[in-house]
Amino acid sequence: MNEKGQLAINPIKFNKIRFLGKMGSDWISIEYRLSKLLTQNVLYASYHEPKTIEEIADLLWLSKNHVENEIDYLEYNGFMDRIDKNKYISKILIHDLSNEVVNERKKIFEHYANLVCEKYNLFHNNKLPFTNNIYTPNDDQNFLLYSIISICCAYKFENPCFQQMIKKHLIKRNDGSENIPFTYLDNEQKPYVELNLSLKATNGKLFKIFITNSIYDNRSFDWSQIFQKEFIDLYDFISSPDDKNTTNLNNLMKKGYLVEHEQNKPLVNLVTSELDLDDIVALLPDFPKDFIELNNSLGDELFNISKSCYPKHIHDLCYTYYKNSLFSGEMIINIIDNLISNGILKPLEDFQKNTVNMILFL
Repeated sequence: MNEKGQLAINPIKFNKIRFLGKMGSDWISIEYRLSKLLTQNVLYASYHEPKTIEEIADLLWLSKNHVENEIDYLEYNGFMDRIDKNKYISKILIHDLSNEVVNERKKIFEHYANLVCEKYNLFHNNKLPFTNNIYTPNDDQNFLLYSIISICCAYKFENPCFQQMIKKHLIKRNDGSENIPFTYLDNEQKPYVELNLSLKATNGKLFKIFITNSIYDNRSFDWSQIFQKEFIDLYDFISSPDDKNTTNLNNLMKKGYLVEHEQNKPLVNLVTSELDLDDIVALLPDFPKDFIELNNSLGDELFNISKSCYPKHIHDLCYTYYKNSLFSGEMIINIIDNLISNGILKPLEDFQKNTVNMILFL
């Protein structure tokens, strides 16, 4: 990629930026920091091999001063390194996969999802090990199972060695964060993103909400969800349903968190739990010992078919990244697809897609 103006004529665009590690104390997300198209294309220009400011400027068809300002910002925030005397290289993992590799990956994920569903006890039927102290709209156990599977995948399937393995790749930044960003260049699939938020109700009580956004819901994912007041309003409504604030009530109905009910009283349209998250995780079947080897073999297969799509200087990071693929969003989506095709899960109603994979912990 050295043709002058190439990225000006055909600029790339990141498909959702996520990260491994932790955010800083200011809670400014990597997705926000790298949201500008210019930022993304400067990173991509110096991703496969080191580039000078002049070379990057030529690819973007911009002035040297314009590009230099962007590079200063990226270098200061730890997204780019200066090497030698005048060359720069990006510090980000970009999944720029060929169509052939994407198709092979789909086959591999489908195969391993089938193995996981065969081996993990929770996926053999649709009976949950608990129902007490958990509210589900209309007592729909299928709707509840979607959320429990998301929790299960998020907290039971992580490679036990992964956090130690990835530690050497995490970048310490000026804002106190320590992470490595990654993104895809394709736009085929909505990413599977998990959030576990602690919020404070207007009465001062702390509560939590677990959310996973994916292709199974109709929500528009936005990191500003971390600050959304609707969750506090929802908690207040559940705590004091007779203390109605019309504006808040209308907002909750619009979001789909509340729906009309035949008794002319709004129905809470998401799962709520008096058990805390740790209690639910503890009640789920344990991570089978042979899943560690399953995770390793899946990671090896994915890395081996994909490594030609990554620059060599990032292969070690890629190898580590793929060692946690049993825990990845792609795997979770394939697991849910497998359970739907086998009748363990049923397709969702449209109104359920507003709040599927959301649990409010009271």
